[in-house]
Amino acid sequence: MPLRRLLRGRAIKRTRRRGNDVLVTFRGEPKGTPGPRLVLPLADYLDEVQMTFHPGRRQGRAPP
Repeated sequence: MPLRRLLRGRAIKRTRRRGNDVLVTFRGEPKGTPGPRLVLPLADYLDEVQMTFHPGRRQGRAPP
């Protein structure tokens, strides 16, 4: 199951750690466009991020 991360109600595409800060890139609308970015202190990011597991599409049978 894929992990989905949300921050302030928006889906996170990527995060990068920069010292004591975290650069958060959100998913763009429409798909394929650059999303907005936000820089937060690490402690604030960890307090606000919500992680949930969602069932994904099956790609076929799992290898034995």
